[in-house]
Amino acid sequence: MVERILLFKRQSVCYDTMNIFAAQLERCLKEQGIAVSYLDLTSPTLEQDVLALAKQHFDAAIAFNSLGQEAFRANGEYLFDYLQIPFFNYIVDHPLRHHHTLSTPLSNYHVICLDEDHASYIRTYYPHIRSVHVIPLGGMYAPGDNPDFSKTLEDFARRPYDIILTGSYYALTEIEEKIDLLPELERNLTISLIETMLSRRTLTNEAALLSVLEDLDVGEVKPQVFADLMAGTNLAGHYVNACVREEAVWQLLAEGIELHIFGNGWEKFLEMNHRKGGNFRQEQIHPGVSYETSLQLAAQSKMVLNTMPWFKNGMHDRIATAMLNGAVAVTDGSGYLSRNFAAGEELLVYSIEDYPAMAAMVSDSLQDMEKLFEIAGKGRQKAKNALDWKTRTVQILQAIYEVQKNS
Repeated sequence: MVERILLFKRQSVCYDTMNIFAAQLERCLKEQGIAVSYLDLTSPTLEQDVLALAKQHFDAAIAFNSLGQEAFRANGEYLFDYLQIPFFNYIVDHPLRHHHTLSTPLSNYHVICLDEDHASYIRTYYPHIRSVHVIPLGGMYAPGDNPDFSKTLEDFARRPYDIILTGSYYALTEIEEKIDLLPELERNLTISLIETMLSRRTLTNEAALLSVLEDLDVGEVKPQVFADLMAGTNLAGHYVNACVREEAVWQLLAEGIELHIFGNGWEKFLEMNHRKGGNFRQEQIHPGVSYETSLQLAAQSKMVLNTMPWFKNGMHDRIATAMLNGAVAVTDGSGYLSRNFAAGEELLVYSIEDYPAMAAMVSDSLQDMEKLFEIAGKGRQKAKNALDWKTRTVQILQAIYEVQKNS
């Protein structure tokens, strides 16, 4: 039985998404009759607030991208072990980016992640973690009555944006400068890893590193050393993610598609595009927006472009949010998407190995508004039934029940 959950408030970063996810989970937990308390990580009295938790009962603590809460201590031991509370770290990136927090030897440590391959990675390289659960993030509706949701084909066709992308731009040259500053071993491995991931784009981060080490004729590598190398070469993932996003944008622009981008840093891309004789216009670039505003933009768009952060067996919340708001999600594929969605019927899927085909698919779809509207409708129905935070909260509670049963 679950009666009370502890959540965390953190400093706002990355459009404040972690706090927004926590608020969505809080709302849905309360709808289930479950009490929720917060620990404010920005509080000037945090140390006293942590110790005060010892006087309360919680059935679980859940942190989105833990900042180190699992390592809080009380009476000489880890706080959540002392309180006998299962701690869930809900990570929204590849585990390599959470190497430090995942390495904490907390006895009652559990992880929720967004990708089946990430779950396998955690089970292999962090064996002290008691359980791992794959629960993609829930999508969200635009605030209010969502007047922009189109109930008719005519309304859908009048949505002001053909296709949008929400997210920041990271210049490859700037990432390369950071790579140049790495120690020699990490620098050389990172460069080789980037080359491997871009030439063999179906590989996961870890499979690519294994391939690089094999090419270097490195013998057996201990799990702890491998996890350290993955963390030390994290800029490779950052680079390839930025690269495929840039390639997708270039191809859509080359096809003459009216792509609108909302995010930080795209002025740099505009300058580069103009230097290369491209046709990207200033009015297609918009400043970064809040997460809530991005929901409204999805409700005003016919299509929403998603570029996966190298998830080969998972999904991004941008897909669910696009579908909930009546837009067609246009995304690169993954094993998870193949098993759970009908491509071409509930969403549009492209390959990061064939961007011309992706751009042609988007262009052709805009010429067949009736079919695009049909896909949007089926996608929205699928999302309403399975992809919102209410559904995800039920799955999270099931994970907690499972932990309780096995304790």
